[in-house]
Amino acid sequence: MQACHASDLILLDDTVGLGRTFDGVGGLSAGGISKLLMDYKEPQRTDILNYLFKPGFGASLHVLKVEIGGDAQAADATEASHMHNSSDLNYNRGFEWWLMKEAKSRNPDIKLYGLPWDFPGWVGNGTGNPYSDTSRLANYILKWVLGAKTHHGLDIDYVGIWNEKPYNISYMKILRKMLDDNGFEKTRIVAADGIDWTIMNDVMRDAELDSVVDVLGIHYPGTESPAAAVELGKPLWSSEDYSTYDNDAGGGCWARILNQNYVADAAFLALLPFFYAHTCQFSAPGWSYLRHGYGVGKLDGGGSIVSLVSPGASDLTIVIETMSQEHSKCIRPTLPSYNVTKQNITLQLMGSFVDVQELQVWYTKLQANSDVMNDSSNAPYFMAQQGVFEVVSVSDWEKHLRQTVLEMPIPWCPTTANLNATMNVIGNYKWADIYIRTEIMMVPVNGSDGVYIAARINSTGCQTYLARGLFFFLFPNDQLFLLTKDIAGNEIIKGGRNTALIDKTDNMLDLLVYKGYVSGKVNKGLLFNVSIPPDTPANGFVGLGTDSYGYADFEYFDISDPSNPTLYFSPESD
Repeated sequence: MQACHASDLILLDDTVGLGRTFDGVGGLSAGGISKLLMDYKEPQRTDILNYLFKPGFGASLHVLKVEIGGDAQAADATEASHMHNSSDLNYNRGFEWWLMKEAKSRNPDIKLYGLPWDFPGWVGNGTGNPYSDTSRLANYILKWVLGAKTHHGLDIDYVGIWNEKPYNISYMKILRKMLDDNGFEKTRIVAADGIDWTIMNDVMRDAELDSVVDVLGIHYPGTESPAAAVELGKPLWSSEDYSTYDNDAGGGCWARILNQNYVADAAFLALLPFFYAHTCQFSAPGWSYLRHGYGVGKLDGGGSIVSLVSPGASDLTIVIETMSQEHSKCIRPTLPSYNVTKQNITLQLMGSFVDVQELQVWYTKLQANSDVMNDSSNAPYFMAQQGVFEVVSVSDWEKHLRQTVLEMPIPWCPTTANLNATMNVIGNYKWADIYIRTEIMMVPVNGSDGVYIAARINSTGCQTYLARGLFFFLFPNDQLFLLTKDIAGNEIIKGGRNTALIDKTDNMLDLLVYKGYVSGKVNKGLLFNVSIPPDTPANGFVGLGTDSYGYADFEYFDISDPSNPTLYFSPESD
């Protein structure tokens, strides 16, 4: 049984001055994590968007940070670049434009923040290094900011450098100049979205860099900041945080760090909407914290208090958290041992708040078809793991799904380079017996050599190169086929050449996995029917892709239960 901690007196006073400016609490959309939100049916989709972005309702996010797509895997999926190559420019790809517009339509004051995880290969001119030509890289990012404004009416408030990767000082200076020269003086630079404070030392040594960097953004600072960072006088942000699970302990982690990131002199910008709401519904960017010891601090019995005041001191928000260690562990960083005891606190309001007679208290209470798709959009329900798959019009009446990345990108996941192939997955990881049908068309210019459809895919994300399952490859130009147990094509079950069935351009593929056997057809002719090897994954996702980077078209893609004629999925594109 816990003892009750003695009553503590906490002064809330603004006459001693104010603390740092509150820049807001944000949400992150990157690595494809929001892609399927577009595919939700109404009214559920609108409900979710309202919970995220509508002021005074749900999470009430102040900032939306999005990935600047770079055609490569970024943890969960690939996001399409606005420039697949140096002569290409398309501002309709992907879903982040849509998400930013949905956010702005609900909250015109929400801040927008773009950050690249990876880059198309051409940016590095084949070197794998995006900084090999810093002017080219800066122009690439400028084009994204420009497209947001001219094509979507979106003002980008912040841009970052490269997510959790090395930064380049010369590049940051060139980026600032290009933004200024093109009318984007108000777009601020956040540096450097890394996992340590190295950028702080460079800013201290370089006066020009100091003038270029507007915000120091660090990932998972653990509620602590170096004194030197505080003395720089710049906004300090936890520009990525909340690494935890979607459960009660995960929510507790978020509730704790929302307060303590500031209490411990750390950054403050940071998924549970309810925990967001305690701060976001009752404050806004531009408010100020009270000073430490005068409404901000640790509680003697464990937990913390922060107080935020609006401009003019007309509104005061006090957020108190007493999350125990057991119920607020984050995945990273490690949480030191501490105790929370029952306690009483007394708040004494002074200064601008002396006439407040009553506080409004809000407690935490928890209870446990493609024919209409636009060109360059992503097919519903698919999640690209390597490569980018976009809808393209091949005639006035026919649309295809095309793999559009032509060379190895500059990746965020280093393991992306282990696989010179693409993958687009769909469905339920528990699927075992399955029937898949598609029609593929090879593209003569910049085309891939082969394509595949697959079942029981057991690995995605940064581990896509390790994927095993049942992969049915077709190499039309050579009129070859392969059935393999792995995406790399090393574990061959069956293979051969069939000049009678395999067309060099256009082919219908069928893959049936049923009752211990796997069979494959091309243009309705049987190529193989063999027992499934015992070391094959028992279940997994369905997928399609190319054996190498290059164009290839998929006209439709049907998935069904072989024991039931009802289709799981049939996004026909014409």
